[in-house]
Amino acid sequence: MKKTMFTLLIAAGMMNLSQAQNVGMNDVDDDLEDTGIVGVSDWESFNTLSEHVYMLEGKTLNETMVIIPQMRENIMLLDDTLPMWMWTESVMEDVQDVQKEYIELMKGTKMDTSEFKENLEEVIEQYEDLREEVGETVKKYNDIQAEAREEYMEEIENNRTRRQNMIEASKEYEEEIKELNEVTDMKK
Repeated sequence: MKKTMFTLLIAAGMMNLSQAQNVGMNDVDDDLEDTGIVGVSDWESFNTLSEHVYMLEGKTLNETMVIIPQMRENIMLLDDTLPMWMWTESVMEDVQDVQKEYIELMKGTKMDTSEFKENLEEVIEQYEDLREEVGETVKKYNDIQAEAREEYMEEIENNRTRRQNMIEASKEYEEEIKELNEVTDMKK
């Protein structure tokens, strides 16, 4: 019985593989990175886009054609929903690049398979660039916050009264945290 089930599974797998080869794969697997940021708190459109992009892995072109239109709303909302602390020139440019490439992909209603794959590859590459830039921005924020905590702890441990240590630690922390404003390109 086990051998029969195993044989049936292999046969089914080979049949699925041959069907997939006939339909054609989307080649997204080659373009996606295995590491990096795929979610940002308070940026739901980016998070959902990430889910959609990773849903494309290993899909046939027909399956891809179903997923691609589902990405539209999230791609078009990326700039409108971008958290203020992520407003850097590089992140905003990458958002615009993702949107531009997606529009280009959706415009081509009569493109052949290779052209579709190329346009899809451009969308995925721009998404990867955006993820990389988001990661760099998050790292800058984390580094500044870590430095601020370190300065705070140094001031807390000085040989002064507890109250004076708290006052000085808070001042030092606030001074370090001001650097966060330098990360964003938002003008006040």
